Amino acid sequence: MIWRADGLAEVLAALSRGFGSLVVQPVHGEPGKPAIRLLVRAVKGGRAPTKILAALMLADASGAPNCEVAAVLAGQGALALSAP
Repeated sequence: MIWRADGLAEVLAALSRGFGSLVVQPVHGEPGKPAIRLLVRAVKGGRAPTKILAALMLADASGAPNCEVAAVLAGQGALALSAP
């Protein structure tokens, strides 16, 4: 799911009832700025420890789109979060 970064506590509380194996990836619009969104993956009944992945930057310091993000949007790549 995609969630607002300021709603992390809400997401974790909601998923604590029956879900586990959480993977969270912060998404930053610009380097050096707080995360704007969170990508969250959870498995019903999952028991693996929670993981927080490295942040995903949508743009580099010059404002140019991140190559990894551009590839995903073009259907030519996948986010780390999508791996099981």
